[in-house]
Amino acid sequence: MNVASPYTEPAALQKGQILHLATGQIVSESQFLEYLSHYRIIFVGETHDSIDDHAVEFTVLEGLHQRWPGKVALGLEMLPRNAQADVDAYVEGEMEEEAFTRVWTRHWGHTFPYYEKILRYTRDNRIKVLALNADDDLKKAVRENPVEEIDPDLAARIPEMDLEDPYHRAMTEAVFEAHHMGPQDTEAFYRVQVLWDETMAQTATDYLRSPEGEGKRLVIFAGGHHVRHGYGIPRRLFRRIPAPYVIVLPFAVEIPENKEDRMMDIKAPELPMPPGDFVWAVGYTDLEDVKP
Repeated sequence: MNVASPYTEPAALQKGQILHLATGQIVSESQFLEYLSHYRIIFVGETHDSIDDHAVEFTVLEGLHQRWPGKVALGLEMLPRNAQADVDAYVEGEMEEEAFTRVWTRHWGHTFPYYEKILRYTRDNRIKVLALNADDDLKKAVRENPVEEIDPDLAARIPEMDLEDPYHRAMTEAVFEAHHMGPQDTEAFYRVQVLWDETMAQTATDYLRSPEGEGKRLVIFAGGHHVRHGYGIPRRLFRRIPAPYVIVLPFAVEIPENKEDRMMDIKAPELPMPPGDFVWAVGYTDLEDVKP
């Protein structure tokens, strides 16, 4: 006998609906934020060029700050650790936005407009922002050599790296294939992805264990593949600090025809873990769509 599932499928969601995956319940924005407010670590997995995803991120940051004023910090994949002094100067009002935009562009391209509302909110409310990612010299070293062959001075700055997760490896290789990267070294690509995730996890750990991070809630914005299913940053952060966390995934249910070619055709492997805790149904709008 075939029995229809009473659970809502993400693909059946209407734009704006928020689905709690474990129960199949659609929740209101206030219920969603109330749930998140009980967790110390909140991950949001974004599509970098989606205005809709960044709107979800802003809602999460603003909602948690309003519930826990002065007790929320924001971690960003987009900036390397050696940009922390510039980030601090911007948030503290000691660096003009024009100068900080140049810093941002150097590390993450011409994408500041996607993040400006979020970053201005952190500055206006003095919310700590963490530059989570690995520095460029470490990325280059790990791309070119196995970790055990890297110069000792550089190796001393590399966090503990778990290269043995079969699910993370399988999904990363699927992403590699979808990028059509040609004859590049798959193993080198995988090492760099692990470096990113382990560095972001270690940077978050260092902050949460510091006097400044004591009692804080940390919201982390990163690309979806760094948080989905938990095997990227979440699992590696949990290995260091076994604290409760929640994963939020904006999910495009309305994709304009002119954006369909941007959706990577990833042949995802079978994975035993759910993709996250919440799916928020969104559209897919980029800056080209809102140009005057």
